[in-house]
Amino acid sequence: MLARLRKVIVLTLTLPIACGGIVGDSSIPISGGIDSNLALKIDSIGRIAYVSADFQIWTANSDGSDKRKITQDDGKYTWPGWSPAAEMLSYSSFSEGAADRRNALYVASAQGASQVQLFENAVEDKPLFRIRSPHYSLWSPDGEHLALIARDQEMMTLYLIDSSGLMNPQELTEGKSISIDWSHDSESLLIRRDRDLLRAEVNKSNALVSVGTVSLKDRMPSWSPTSKMIGLIQSGVAGDVLTISSATGYLKRQLGGVSGNVAFMWSPKGDQIAVGESLDNDDYLLKRLVLIDVESGESRILKEISIIAFFWSPDGSKIAYVAIGDSGDNLQWRILDLGSGTDTQIARFNPSHDQLIWYAFFDQFGESHQVWSPDSTRITFAGSLAYENTQEGSRIYIADLNDVGNIRVLGRGYLATWSNY
Repeated sequence: MLARLRKVIVLTLTLPIACGGIVGDSSIPISGGIDSNLALKIDSIGRIAYVSADFQIWTANSDGSDKRKITQDDGKYTWPGWSPAAEMLSYSSFSEGAADRRNALYVASAQGASQVQLFENAVEDKPLFRIRSPHYSLWSPDGEHLALIARDQEMMTLYLIDSSGLMNPQELTEGKSISIDWSHDSESLLIRRDRDLLRAEVNKSNALVSVGTVSLKDRMPSWSPTSKMIGLIQSGVAGDVLTISSATGYLKRQLGGVSGNVAFMWSPKGDQIAVGESLDNDDYLLKRLVLIDVESGESRILKEISIIAFFWSPDGSKIAYVAIGDSGDNLQWRILDLGSGTDTQIARFNPSHDQLIWYAFFDQFGESHQVWSPDSTRITFAGSLAYENTQEGSRIYIADLNDVGNIRVLGRGYLATWSNY
């Protein structure tokens, strides 16, 4: 897992990275007025949670209205994640000084009240990725639990946590590399621990059941969003193969061979899988994007271009992807319409550090964080646009896909995620 982050960051070191606070730009507010007596307003395209320039967690409507500060002290917070019903937020605290290092996971009401600490790292623990990414958490679809990956000096540890905070975190397993995915009914947690593929039956014994093994090139096995079928990469006689498996691992069907390092994501309806292939075992940049029909196994090449990350729109009609710009000086947000085949550049930009981590592990973060608005008409991202001065710092942007070129600044910040509703 960490090797992939290092290689992606090395490959993008030529990009200017947006960091630091924005100086002398009073037209872009860090915060907004808060009326605690008003009920939370959720417009038709959802709300955005974001990390401001001073590392506080805020939420807002997509037009910047009804801003609410979720964190209420002078600590540093990051990586907000919406509960599935958009009623709660999870987020992490971090500290950059070795003497007072305190990394913890919290949940709070989406109205900015009732903060509860669910987990705290040991002082000697290392961050999962970097200082500002102490761990990774993923809500269960029913909002009852969070699965959390933390890291000590050598190993990653997976915990199951009750979202109410009334029960102590339960350690499930540990390994050098772990990825996770919840089943759509919240009953099972799929776990890739190194090459082992495991399943934890939540609310039963939580005992781990073996589902099989995966290829070393499998970044993240995952559940179908609509059934108890699992997508995974397995080693075959002629190379790695994208495979569909039952929850037990006994029934399997091969969809087709894959090449190099591979990342895949199910469509929202579970009837298609988008597969990115690096075509080279030493390369973590994806060079080919393929669409596979799950029932028939038929496939077609969508793009042959250097891609860092890709994301299905909630309605399944489009794929947003982040590509290396032609000059290599910045990244591009592009939208591929699967019906018409139209491929539209939305923005040229330089990502924030946190945004780059998201892209490096997009198949995992795609389960917990959303670049798309619920109605599939907008995307959000953090960094600086290609024509802006990166020294002025990172901003939160919203791009309207119905009005290409209309990119609005929500505020100063390092990371943003859309609610599901």
